[in-house]
Amino acid sequence: MVFDKGGISIILTVLFYLGEFSLGLVFLFSVFDKIKNTGRHINSLREYRILSENLITIGFTLVILFEVMISFILFFWHLNLFIVIICGVVLLLFSIAVIKNIITGNTNISCGCGGILENDTLHFGIIYRNIFMILVISILFIVEHNNILLNITLWVKLLIFLTSISLIFIIIIIGKEFNRLITKRNVILKYFN
Repeated sequence: MVFDKGGISIILTVLFYLGEFSLGLVFLFSVFDKIKNTGRHINSLREYRILSENLITIGFTLVILFEVMISFILFFWHLNLFIVIICGVVLLLFSIAVIKNIITGNTNISCGCGGILENDTLHFGIIYRNIFMILVISILFIVEHNNILLNITLWVKLLIFLTSISLIFIIIIIGKEFNRLITKRNVILKYFN
């Protein structure tokens, strides 16, 4: 299906690059956090109780390589079906690991996601987020391969990239404020119980 080169194509093009750059930044921030806090993330992987001790470092390295590859492709390359499938499979594997630990009651561990996705406990919201990310990357693939996007200049892409960075920081600030409010509410409720 080919859209006219009018308003809908402009909107889809901007949303496409916002989605692509934002998702790339999420994975990139995750890599930076994992490198900065290697010990903590290796310990998170250990606490999942899925990999044997001699596979934990290998698993950690593979996760970092996966995230670097996805970030690089989202920033500089075109999505292809292979990358979409690999991303989907890896996010599903992460979700299965989280579900296994939730079912067994092992929820007081860090999710190990790193960056802005990091959670101190396991919960079903992590699975919903992973499914959402699979949907986003799948939609990005469909949009990119259906001749919907307009050709835009590097400067416009840079502006959209900077907007993506701003959106990520706004999400971080809102998330921290929301967590602060929940903590404050829990302290208040504790006095009434």
